[in-house]
Amino acid sequence: MGNSHKAVHATEPRFSPVTSELADDIRVTVCDNCLQASCWQGIFMCYESVSAGTTVKTVAELRKLNLENESYWT
Repeated sequence: MGNSHKAVHATEPRFSPVTSELADDIRVTVCDNCLQASCWQGIFMCYESVSAGTTVKTVAELRKLNLENESYWT
């Protein structure tokens, strides 16, 4: 009767059914200056972090950039 699909929240990362990798279409909030989630989270902050905003990138986009470890995206 109802929708059997569960919504994916930022606190519940969705993994590929074949591997333990994050799915490519998951959206991650990152610093709009350095494009790193670890900066936006306040772990490793870039020089522009005080005045920077945020933007959203997919896991696929972040993998292509290869700027940080995927562990910061969950």
